[in-house]
Amino acid sequence: MLPSRHPPPIAVLFVEDNEDIRFTTRALWDETGLDVVACASAEEALAETDTRSFDMIITDISLPGLSGVELARLALERAPDTWVVFCSGYVFDCDLKSVGANVRSLQKPIEPEVFDALLAELRHSVAQRAMHAG
Repeated sequence: MLPSRHPPPIAVLFVEDNEDIRFTTRALWDETGLDVVACASAEEALAETDTRSFDMIITDISLPGLSGVELARLALERAPDTWVVFCSGYVFDCDLKSVGANVRSLQKPIEPEVFDALLAELRHSVAQRAMHAG
């Protein structure tokens, strides 16, 4: 079998407790070819990370139960190469590198151009990781 010319879709775990935002955002991202799993809580997201791996976790910071930051720390303990993007309606003022090497933040609402640039950076990183692993 010949290798595919198209890389596999980027696997994204999206964590947002607002049902309307979660539903709408997932629908938009599904249309871009991302493989999106949407969760309402950090606990639900951690259960998802037990069943499969994700290239990126995009999480709200303020969640019921565990916060997005706590989710990131736990997820990165399991899979340190995972990218984490914190989303917030206000400026997130934290030393992101203290959480992990591939941690970013985006302010809500997420501008499409900013998100596209982030995906391009992630795709490049995933391709580089695959090239070094293969």
